[in-house]
Amino acid sequence: MFQLFLVLFLVVATIIGIPLLFIGYDRGLLKVPKWIFYILVFGGITIAAILEFPLENIEKSPASLPEIIIIYCFLGYILQRVYTRKNFIHCVAIMLIANCVGIFVKYLILTKGMSKYEPTFHFFDIILFLIVTHAIALVAYFTTSGKKQN
Repeated sequence: MFQLFLVLFLVVATIIGIPLLFIGYDRGLLKVPKWIFYILVFGGITIAAILEFPLENIEKSPASLPEIIIIYCFLGYILQRVYTRKNFIHCVAIMLIANCVGIFVKYLILTKGMSKYEPTFHFFDIILFLIVTHAIALVAYFTTSGKKQN
């Protein structure tokens, strides 16, 4: 029973702590090395890809569409804060690599995990996921207002 409460505490601390960390850094309340945010952005995109891939889950659960939009808008906002607009290509590369790592991890979980079964997603599903998530994150990246970017 203790393990259950410990896991629940860690999940809640992570879900609340990471956005608060980003907001505190953004408002200048925290002095944290920038490389920590690079790692958190990469990890956040990877985790989002693991959770939300493939997009066919939208048909089964319409609640996942707002989740995808909210998660990737927040990630686009964070990318706009951590990187400058001059690093647009760098941001796209980070998002592409992190999404591909997340999709690969999802594939490994499905094929090598405890309940092994053949994944039902195809190359078209991967391309569709990459296009949709990049579009959502890049719209948020370019439309969020904030500090003057050099």
